[in-house]
Amino acid sequence: MNIYSFLFLASSLLAAIIYHVLPKKLRSGWLLLISIGFLITWSWKFVIVLFVFGIINFWFGIRLENSEHLRKWLVSGIAFNIFFLLLIKYNQFYLSSLEILLKKMNWLSNSDALTILVPVGL
Repeated sequence: MNIYSFLFLASSLLAAIIYHVLPKKLRSGWLLLISIGFLITWSWKFVIVLFVFGIINFWFGIRLENSEHLRKWLVSGIAFNIFFLLLIKYNQFYLSSLEILLKKMNWLSNSDALTILVPVGL
């Protein structure tokens, strides 16, 4: 679904209306469900990225809640998120050089190509 289409506008408005009608404890689940549905219209692989990223951030949140080393887990969580953003968002700057290096080392054949799945939100 293209974000410039009428279908996207209509589904976003419908999702917002349903969000405001739902009880507060169901709203987070609704937003997650709608987000997954939107991601699937682009590629089912994005749902895997969202799931893995969400689980890792949830783990950092649990560590923050149950730790006496609050600063360590907070800095680690923020660093992970920034690293993930840089890895995914700016891969066009380093993937071509890495691909050339791997081909010279015979770790990658000439027909292979390095690609990183970029989530829609980035």
